[in-house]
Amino acid sequence: MAKRIILLADSFFPNVMPPEAVINTRVADLLSKNGQVRVYAGGNVGVESNFDGIELRGVNRWGLVALVRIILDAIFWKASHVVIMYDASGFDRRVSVTLIPLVLKILRRKSHVVAHFTNGCCVPYGRSTNRMLRILMRIGVRGINDRLGMLACSDRLVFYCNEHRLTLTMGDGGLLEKSIVSPVPPTVAPGGVVAPTYSGTQVAIARIKGEVVIVFFGLLYPEKGVDTLLRAVSLFRKKERPFRLLVIGGAGIIESRSAWNDRVLKYYDYLKYLERELGLQDVVDWIDYMAESELSAVLMTCDVVVFPFRNGIRANNSSFSVALHHGAPIVATYTDETDGFLRSVSLFRLVPPDSPEQLCDAISLCIGSVRTIDQKSRQLDFARDHFSWDGFVLSLTE
Repeated sequence: MAKRIILLADSFFPNVMPPEAVINTRVADLLSKNGQVRVYAGGNVGVESNFDGIELRGVNRWGLVALVRIILDAIFWKASHVVIMYDASGFDRRVSVTLIPLVLKILRRKSHVVAHFTNGCCVPYGRSTNRMLRILMRIGVRGINDRLGMLACSDRLVFYCNEHRLTLTMGDGGLLEKSIVSPVPPTVAPGGVVAPTYSGTQVAIARIKGEVVIVFFGLLYPEKGVDTLLRAVSLFRKKERPFRLLVIGGAGIIESRSAWNDRVLKYYDYLKYLERELGLQDVVDWIDYMAESELSAVLMTCDVVVFPFRNGIRANNSSFSVALHHGAPIVATYTDETDGFLRSVSLFRLVPPDSPEQLCDAISLCIGSVRTIDQKSRQLDFARDHFSWDGFVLSLTE
C-alpha cells in the first residue's frame, strides 16, 4: 500500500529564500515518487493547488485553525506519516505546529510522526506554554523536555548532526533511542557538476592577467558577512599579489517581506559604499546571476571560495554544499553552532566570524599551499558520505 504523507514546511515553492524552501520542495518531490503527499506550506504559497502529483495547501498563519485542519486531515485521510520540517525561526514562531505529535498521541492515531530539526535551536515557547509543559510533565506525560517541547512526542527525531541531537534531547535515553542523525540533503543535484568550459569565464580572464581568483557566491544579506570579506581582501591587497574577487549572487530579496527586503537593500548599498571606501572597484566583480555551467567552471578553477558567514557555516548552507561537491578550496567561518562534523575535519580552513585579519591570513594560506589530488579526492568523498538525498529522505519515512 502506498504511503500517505503529510509534510509540514513553513518555507516552500515558489520561494527560494530561505534555503529551506528549496530543500523542502525537493523533499516533497522525492517523497511523491513512492506515495501520496500533501504539503501544508506557509509563506506566500497562498491558495490550495496541486503540482507534480503533490497536493499543496497554503497556510496563512500557523495557529489553532491550521492545527485543527492538519489533525483532521491526518485522521480522515489516514496518513501513514506526518513529517514536520521544523525550523525554530519559522512557522510564524508559533507553538501550534509543535502540538501535533502530542495531540495525535493522545488520540491514539496510527500516523507515524517525524520531526526534523534544521538546527540546534530550542523550540521557542513563551512563559504560558512553558508553564503548561511543566504541568504536563508533572501529571506524567512522558517524552516532553524543555528544549524539544511537545515535538519530543514524535515517533522519530531527525537531526543533521550528533551535536544538535545531544543538545536538544538533553541526553535523555528514551529520546536518544528514537532519534537519528541523517545525511544532509545536498543542494547540488547528482550530475549537476559539469566540466568547466573556460571560454568567457571570469576565471579565464583573470588567469590571463595573472590574478588570483577569490570567490563568494550566494544571495547577499547582512548575515553573509561579505563586508568582512571586503575588508579582508583590502588587507590581502597589501601583500602586493594581483587578485580578482568575484561576488556571485544578488540581494537576497524575499517576496512579501518588506522589512527584510529593506534591510537587505540597505546592506547591499553599504557593500557598494564599502567597496568605494576601500578602493576596491578595480578588483571586485559583482555578478547578480551566473548560469550553472559557468558557476561550475568558476568553482572548479578558482583559487579559493570564501564563506564569511556571521553565524558560521552550517551543514544546510546551500552555497557551501555546492562548493564542497565541486572540490573547491574553501575558507569559512565557524561558531559554536557550526555542525560538529564540519569542525572536526581538516578539509577546509575555518576562522571566527567578523575577523578580517584572520580571514585574510586564511585566504593567503589557502592560496599559498599546493593542493594535492588526494586532498581534493578526500573532500569529494566527504561530500558524498555526508550529503545524500536518498539517505535524507529515507530517514524521514523509514
